[in-house]
Amino acid sequence: MTLEDWIHLDQHLLLLLNGSDSLFWDNLMMGITSTAAWIPVAVVLCSIWLFGITP
Repeated sequence: MTLEDWIHLDQHLLLLLNGSDSLFWDNLMMGITSTAAWIPVAVVLCSIWLFGITP
């Protein structure tokens, strides 16, 4: 695949997810990309790394 093919695929997937005008997908993407959603994940991963807790 050429670089242009990858760019076209990336644009197609982006528009598929973000251009659907669906309230469900819009809210899901806002939740996934918000900083507040990732803070607990970062705290848990740092705790595992620092204290050697195995999941």
